[in-house]
Amino acid sequence: MTVSADQNLIRQVIDNLLDNALKYTTRGRVTVRWGREEGRAWCEVQDTGVGIADDDLPRHLRALLPGRQGALAHARRHRARALIVKHVITLHGGRVEVVSRLGGGSRFRFELPSEA
Repeated sequence: MTVSADQNLIRQVIDNLLDNALKYTTRGRVTVRWGREEGRAWCEVQDTGVGIADDDLPRHLRALLPGRQGALAHARRHRARALIVKHVITLHGGRVEVVSRLGGGSRFRFELPSEA
């Protein structure tokens, strides 16, 4: 599949999502999938980590910041990464979504317009 995108920025998005998934999955697995459908290329990072509480999900969807507890600096670092992911994908005409369940892991997916 081919997308018109800045390779370094997309690599940074994937690195951020993978790093986050690996940090919060102490047991289980982290899975990366990609494909193409309806003129869009997609990539998703799914983990079996701690997940996000339903009450926190709308707030986290806005910033794409997983609801993890920790020090303020730790939270700021994640917020910055989340905003980078959201900004880079939006700049490329794409979208990002997250599906999560507290105690059941998370799935972060981004889509970009693909070329034929």
